[in-house]
Amino acid sequence: MSSVDVVVPCYNYARFLTSCVNSVLNQNDVDVRVLIIDDASSDDALLVGQNIVEQDPRVMFRSHITNRGNINTYNEGIEWASGDYFLLLSADDWLLPGALARAARVLDEHSEVVLTCGHAAVAKRDESLPGIEFQNNRPKYRVVTGQSFMETACSNSTASPIWTPTAIVRTSVQKSIGGYSSNLPHAGDLEMWLRFACRGSIAILDAWQAVYRKHESNMHYSFKDLANLRQHLLAFESAFEKDGHKIVNREALREQYRRSLAIGAIHLIEHAPSHNDDTVDEAYAFAKEVFPKIHTTGSWWKMRVTQILGHRTVNFLKSIFAPALTALRRGWR
Repeated sequence: MSSVDVVVPCYNYARFLTSCVNSVLNQNDVDVRVLIIDDASSDDALLVGQNIVEQDPRVMFRSHITNRGNINTYNEGIEWASGDYFLLLSADDWLLPGALARAARVLDEHSEVVLTCGHAAVAKRDESLPGIEFQNNRPKYRVVTGQSFMETACSNSTASPIWTPTAIVRTSVQKSIGGYSSNLPHAGDLEMWLRFACRGSIAILDAWQAVYRKHESNMHYSFKDLANLRQHLLAFESAFEKDGHKIVNREALREQYRRSLAIGAIHLIEHAPSHNDDTVDEAYAFAKEVFPKIHTTGSWWKMRVTQILGHRTVNFLKSIFAPALTALRRGWR
């Protein structure tokens, strides 16, 4: 039976900690261990963590005297882990039944796979999650090469390609890569997935693996769009600098992710409530910086038309011409 170490970093998430840990302990067909690291929480996380440890020998607990930050806490967990497979699970998220067994089975059967991932449901605030149908322990999945994964990620560089609470990896590969970068507090996971792709294949499971809880104190909840694009740029640049020698068509892919990020900035301008907003100038400068040829793209011209005519006029024109364009496309087929 494969062993899985699940590191649970916790900072002021005492109210979620028990349900998170129980979702791991209730996993079947794997030898599981939970490693909780409390980063000097000001709530009752210390007491809750100690109580969980007393109830189940599979749980271990550490508590920081002073706050070390999320990145240092993640990296401490990576150093602590020793199981066959590894998962970093925030204390406010939780696993769905069978998640670890499904991932472990794929990793057991495919030595070339270094990372597995799947679907994650989103629970907003403290709302209960709608029911999810029974999950087959042998779901359909596809294995993509690291190069293919990289190409897809570069073509849509504004979004993270993996839900973090579903990313179950080989511990040995995680340790060879090392920890998260302190320069990427909001996109360290993106850099990590890219670096895994440089070392093997990725298995994408057609199964609901975890629940991501979205709430006010969530790290990414209020992170601004343009700042997010800047972090994604840093994540790609860092991964390509560290492991670029492992990437085929490196320069072409570099242009691809920079183009995608520039178009993301143009979309921000297009949907800005006011053209005089400082964010518009910042987004324009970012787009030109990362992809100087941005003015040659369709997204650029669409944004310019919207700026000149206004959202109402553009939407009105769309309502008139869109049906005709759809009919023409159907005719061509």
